[in-house]
Amino acid sequence: MAAAGVLSTLQIGLTGCTDMDGDGIDSIEWAGSTNPESTSYRNPVWEPSLEGGTVVVTPTNFVAIGGETQWAVGVDYCCPTILSTNMMQWTTNQQNAFSAANRPAWITGRINSVSADYITETTKVTVVTEKPVLDEDGEPVLDEEGNPKVDKVSTEEDRTASRYFMVYSTDKDNAIGVASAANAQGPYVDHGCLLTASDLGATTLADPFIVAYDKDDIYIGYTTNEGSYVRKIEFPFTVNATSLAMSINTTGLPTLGDAVKVSSASFSNIALFRDADGNYMIFGDVNGGVNYAVASAPTGPYGSLLTSNGDTFIEGGNGYENPCNVMRVVASSNGNYYVAYNATKTDTPTMPSGYVRQPMMLNPFKISGGKVSSAITVNPGWTAPRFAK
Repeated sequence: MAAAGVLSTLQIGLTGCTDMDGDGIDSIEWAGSTNPESTSYRNPVWEPSLEGGTVVVTPTNFVAIGGETQWAVGVDYCCPTILSTNMMQWTTNQQNAFSAANRPAWITGRINSVSADYITETTKVTVVTEKPVLDEDGEPVLDEEGNPKVDKVSTEEDRTASRYFMVYSTDKDNAIGVASAANAQGPYVDHGCLLTASDLGATTLADPFIVAYDKDDIYIGYTTNEGSYVRKIEFPFTVNATSLAMSINTTGLPTLGDAVKVSSASFSNIALFRDADGNYMIFGDVNGGVNYAVASAPTGPYGSLLTSNGDTFIEGGNGYENPCNVMRVVASSNGNYYVAYNATKTDTPTMPSGYVRQPMMLNPFKISGGKVSSAITVNPGWTAPRFAK
């Protein structure tokens, strides 16, 4: 039986009249392994839970961060971080985005929704250089006091600084906070409250999402009781007067652009993405699943989302329900896009700690003409094709 199991993972092919000894051995040719690991990966990609989480694409790897939870009874994790080199296999580094000492002091609730991205800011500075004045023989020209003359030349140059920024909300505060770190997994330094529901004339505010499309082209989305909104966000920076080096100011709060309502309240917990053709896509939780819509600008308009809920993107099935919280969409070199999201296992919706159990799922999909080719049904187990950078 064991031998049969081994042989079942091999590809064999007849090679014609190559059996010179008549014993059949020469007629078998090795053609590689058909083990599922060669072409597939297993869903969920992380258990037991990464509720309200986010995926961050870094220059070298991927980092996922979840909301505050208890994977084990009585053991608190303040936004645990996990790492991956390929989006398909993840490991924990036993690190939290916030330590007990730097957990945001202004909040009263539990952090249950986070989003982070790699933010790069650029500004122009005037660089003044001095060039000696030379005569036709290449000798320095002197002024009346006998000092070498110089010409001052002014040029405009870009200065750039980068940092990881997180936006988060809690289950009680109806507010959004902002934090930053030198590394995607943290530790994050909290900068305080960025926005409250009362600032917006709303009663609830939750589920922020942040995305940097390009340098100086960064957006934040969030959901209130009146609907979901998208607005531009700019991070403060300083330029050293002597070296002209730029750094992102971690003591000030970002500046927010005008808020643009992009959907009704029934399309919530939004995520944003731009495909290879420049189409802007928005994803949101709708009635136990995830829907989407498309626009030609980050702030929309996204079709008729203010009156309807767009098209189906992810739906429950196969023992999992309530797919939600698009954590990030990442393009793959194999021609697919991959979406990381949460879903609830129907027969075990909570962990022994009592916290919600929402594993992280990863599914490939294709985009054609700014539309998703076919909706995703949650399906645990072997999933193909494998993600490729």
